[in-house]
Amino acid sequence: MPLIHDNRGIGTIILTHPQTGFRFSDKQLALLQTFADQAAIAIENTRLFNEVQLKTADLQESLQQQTATAEGMTLPPPEVTAHAPSAALVSPFSPQGGGAL
Repeated sequence: MPLIHDNRGIGTIILTHPQTGFRFSDKQLALLQTFADQAAIAIENTRLFNEVQLKTADLQESLQQQTATAEGMTLPPPEVTAHAPSAALVSPFSPQGGGAL
């Protein structure tokens, strides 16, 4: 029984019987055809899944390379200067400082 997907043969199911000249009934052959159709779909789905997995791995590798290149080209973040609280900026000579010399 051929396994066919998109009018292309992708495999074969071979059945044997110990009795010489044995013939499968039409019902058995119809069941076998249904099984063969499902097997062909499963084989094609596996092929497509593997193809997507390879493409995904290629894209991930490409993204990692681009990220590494971009990281080497970026400027470091600007330095952040800590500012003292405004109360520390009050002079002892100012009215807010309350101090007198």
